[in-house]
Amino acid sequence: MIDGVALVLMPLVPGVWGVGMASLFYGVAQGLNQPALQTRLTELSSEASRGVILSLNGTILRLGQAGGPLLMGLALALGGIEAVFYAAGGVAFLVGLAALWLLSAE
Repeated sequence: MIDGVALVLMPLVPGVWGVGMASLFYGVAQGLNQPALQTRLTELSSEASRGVILSLNGTILRLGQAGGPLLMGLALALGGIEAVFYAAGGVAFLVGLAALWLLSAE
């Protein structure tokens, strides 16, 4: 969810230094999220299914990398560059909420 906040801040901050700080904020969030996600997936999966689970995670990541530019291109066409950051921030926030909900359900 921190990365979502950073994405929403991008079009709001003044000047290149503000964008640089928001980018740094986003990078820190990514650096914290990715290892934690990989560790959690490894912990939750059984030894027999661990390869399948991690492979599915990689597949979902690649689908996001393929589909993300298409969706954000649509946001750009409909609302301009600010809409891209707001849409990406909204998606990140929703995914963060879904992750919190799923993790609290165990």
